[in-house]
Amino acid sequence: MKQKLVFLALMILCVGFVFSQETGKFGFFFKAGSYNSVGLTCNLSDRVTLRPAFGFYTAKIEWEEDIPERDEKENGYSLDLGLFYHFLKKNHFTAYTGLEMGYTHQKGEMDLCYSGICGTYEETENGYMGDLVFGFQYNFNKHLAVFGEIGFGFLKQKVEFVDSLENQDSYKRTSWSLERSGFGIVLYL
Repeated sequence: MKQKLVFLALMILCVGFVFSQETGKFGFFFKAGSYNSVGLTCNLSDRVTLRPAFGFYTAKIEWEEDIPERDEKENGYSLDLGLFYHFLKKNHFTAYTGLEMGYTHQKGEMDLCYSGICGTYEETENGYMGDLVFGFQYNFNKHLAVFGEIGFGFLKQKVEFVDSLENQDSYKRTSWSLERSGFGIVLYL
């Protein structure tokens, strides 16, 4: 819990710093992908952008008919903070790279019936992520832009598992993925 509060406090301080910039330009963005996110995009200079965000996803998994009856639901959220450097600027087009880090929380639940025995399984995952991001942005005008990015990163989590018989287990997991890749839109004020 302390780690969540420290990370949230750092995000609030960064947002406060950005709003104190007289020469900075800021806006709101939405990114769609396997993990959606909304947040602020703040141009600290002509080349540097700060991006605090709230990420979220929800999924319902449907299994093929030959697998025993299952109903699986997952959802999750994250608090993210990214810092990006625009290394190429040509007319309305920019290319950028940067780092994005954050705290994640995910929860999954599965109801399973097999041979007349039914049970519920819950899994909770808390952890930290970090991504190396490479992206492109096209600015239509000073108020509207679109972007696409690939984020190669890691996720370090503590997983807790509980079933309907109150059996509990926990373990740590580290994974690598392109989960934070996606396309989005920026509305500058």
